[in-house]
Amino acid sequence: MWLAALSSAFAPFPSQLPSSPSLLLVAPSPSFTAATPPASSRGAPRMEDKRKDAEAALARMQQRMRSYSREARPRPLALDPRAYTLGYSAIIAVTLHDLRDNAEVQAWLSAGAAADAIPLGALSGGAVLIAFALFQLAFQLGTGSAVPFRLAVMRLGLTEPPFSSPLNDETREGSYLCSSCGAKLFDSAAKYDSGSGWPSFWRTYDGGVVYRKELLGGKMEVRCQACDGHLGHVFSDGPSIQPGEEVPPSDPGGANASFTLNDDTVHPRFCINGCALKFEEQV
Repeated sequence: MWLAALSSAFAPFPSQLPSSPSLLLVAPSPSFTAATPPASSRGAPRMEDKRKDAEAALARMQQRMRSYSREARPRPLALDPRAYTLGYSAIIAVTLHDLRDNAEVQAWLSAGAAADAIPLGALSGGAVLIAFALFQLAFQLGTGSAVPFRLAVMRLGLTEPPFSSPLNDETREGSYLCSSCGAKLFDSAAKYDSGSGWPSFWRTYDGGVVYRKELLGGKMEVRCQACDGHLGHVFSDGPSIQPGEEVPPSDPGGANASFTLNDDTVHPRFCINGCALKFEEQV
């Protein structure tokens, strides 16, 4: 009797279980629902983290690219002026020695060195090299402000040697005028030591310059607006922009600028030949 009662008590239970014994071990409870995310949202947090990591890496790379102009750059090691003088003098001496040993030149000198018989083919290369060395040597000897050399820079677009102008180390308060026409181009408030070897400014005085992009090299040339004299070039690696600093409207970064800099967090660097400027001390 007790066996019959026990069987009738457990009779409904087997009918609710799966027929296969193996499914009994894995079948979920009917009252339980697994919280499985949709297939489309799986991995979304990881993708978002990767996107943020990529953006952070890009920001770090851009910061490193701008660090050249944001951080103080050490002044390049400049040779003693006497080393420049010795080097250019050696170029002249060696070139003259080679010309003297040239057979065509010797024959021309032996024949009386007639002006109408100059061996241009033999002399042209050496003459150009000597002229270049004399030009550079003149700047090293402090004659860069003399008319012939100043005109070579302002009219022919030549560049004076670095660290050859006394204005590169000028620290007095005053104005920087065009050495050709006297127009005021820069002032001491915008001058800074860029370490380049040429007088550098982060803005003009009142925008009195014009810009021309050079076909050879693509550099942006700076010329005097009044006399069209070549002054130098402008680059996108000036000092960082500080709160409250303003520039003339036509300067790079100004409201009416004709071109933009590669980095909008810095001022331009006006790299100007010293012989193209005349300093006027403020009294």
